[in-house]
Amino acid sequence: MGKISSYPAMTALQGPELILGDQSGSTATTTPTAVAAYMAGLTTTPVIASYARTSAEIAAGVTPTNYAYPPGCINRYGGAGDWNGTAGTDNSTAFAQALLIGGKITLVSGAYYIASGQTISINNTEIDLNNCVIVGAGGITCFSLTGTVAGARIKNGVITSASTKIAVGVQATGSGYTLTSTGPTDIWLEGLWFTSGVTAIQLWGIVNRVFISNCEIFTDNGILENGVIADVHIDNCIIAGSSTASTYGIRTQNSVGGGANYPQGIRVANSLITNYATCVELDDIFDAMFVNCWIEPFGTNTNSSVILAKYRATTFCKYIKFVNCSFSLGPMYVQESGYNTDYTKFVMLENCQFEETWFEIDADTSYVSLINSQLVSSSAITTAIVIDDTVDHVTCSGIKIRGDFTNGVIISGTTGVGIQLVDFQFDNVSGSYPVIVPLTTARPILARNIDPAGYNQQGATSSTNYEYAAATIAAGTIAASTVIQTLIFNIGAGQKILIRLVMDFTVAGDDELTFAFSPNDLVWPSAIAQAALSLPTAGGHIEHTIVATSTVDMQCTMTVTNGASGLTIIGSNSYLSAILL
Repeated sequence: MGKISSYPAMTALQGPELILGDQSGSTATTTPTAVAAYMAGLTTTPVIASYARTSAEIAAGVTPTNYAYPPGCINRYGGAGDWNGTAGTDNSTAFAQALLIGGKITLVSGAYYIASGQTISINNTEIDLNNCVIVGAGGITCFSLTGTVAGARIKNGVITSASTKIAVGVQATGSGYTLTSTGPTDIWLEGLWFTSGVTAIQLWGIVNRVFISNCEIFTDNGILENGVIADVHIDNCIIAGSSTASTYGIRTQNSVGGGANYPQGIRVANSLITNYATCVELDDIFDAMFVNCWIEPFGTNTNSSVILAKYRATTFCKYIKFVNCSFSLGPMYVQESGYNTDYTKFVMLENCQFEETWFEIDADTSYVSLINSQLVSSSAITTAIVIDDTVDHVTCSGIKIRGDFTNGVIISGTTGVGIQLVDFQFDNVSGSYPVIVPLTTARPILARNIDPAGYNQQGATSSTNYEYAAATIAAGTIAASTVIQTLIFNIGAGQKILIRLVMDFTVAGDDELTFAFSPNDLVWPSAIAQAALSLPTAGGHIEHTIVATSTVDMQCTMTVTNGASGLTIIGSNSYLSAILL
């Protein structure tokens, strides 16, 4: 190696080049003189690897305090992961310095205390906690993402504080938010563990595209959306509360502007939501989907798995879907009774299971579907499916009700149209027939292929089976122009009905029977088949059938009247029936 004086002149290092600094690492030279001297054997002053001040640090006005750590490392700016549970270094300034620069921010293993909240406002900032613990002082929001920051990411660590852990957007009230406003966009929260405190994640005001994945949340409240929050994706998460009253796992609402400022688009997949008073509360939402989720509040049916539209500030709680989800120990309410009017619509549940709980559709709701799902109970729950008054257009199809329910389905109130129950099965836990009232309805519905077990039909004095109404025709003489029998049946819009008259008789002369229906909202194959049936003068045995289709939901009264001649009914095998098809 030549003399030090023989080395060519060198410029000061201004980038992230690895250089040699003094042992403490706290003051690295910006020229290679000391490095060259040490390498030439001209000095024995120990040196260690160090990182020069970067152009980004210079531009941000940030001067590192420990050059032994690479740019972006919190420890480079005075941070120390030395929190011992009661005391430790306040890393607020160190975080603030790193966040002035942006880019990738890292930590050396440890627990880091911060006394003040940190704000992320530079695009594409990434905080890799490196499995460290962030301990926030009481009352602070640990990390806030504000303004129009885009592409920010926080990952791989534990965040604990007595208050909110991460807030995205701006917490505010008033009418200043519109659909054309801008806010944080493309925010990623990955591999985080939230412990203790009030709320894990809050999304406020205007936020677009948030991705929350592989997180574990153990806080009083889980995730809140409040405002124009669009396209939130939650995947592979555990969201578990502290069994505290008036708490929620996921809530969407709008209290920051009313009108059209509602959350739009939330997707939750492959997640557990449990131990909250209400696990999922969707108050204001346009388009929500839950797939492969287990939802279970604390207590036994004293709290709720899901509530739709309990408190609503806007006119939207629509297009909501649950697929392959399980609801346990807490009912699902579609628009909880007594709170709102006619804004919850287009709700679908498919391939879902309700365990030790029930499904309830409350007043002023419409267009709800429960498809290919099962309700199971071993604890004598009163009713599996409840459909309230003023509920329209509900389809329940492919439903199995299994266990110790007292009632299968109860439909209350006389207002509401378009209720369809198709392909129901009932059994108890051992598989044998239960002691259960499968269907009680206060208004006409479409019912088809409901496993028969003695149905209640409101207003039908001659039958207790909803799908099959029948009345016997007693033996004896019936005078001309006299009613032979009356039959009441309920039928839903679009449903077919098979009307059947079986009679053994003699007549005194030419005679015919007339059929009358009130209301007569039935489509018949021909007017003749509907209006009258000529009887053979020789008497004998007849079996007369007609198939008609209803155009409305209705309770219909059918009357069969004798014609001009005397008619004698023979024996006890004559009857009038109506069978829903």
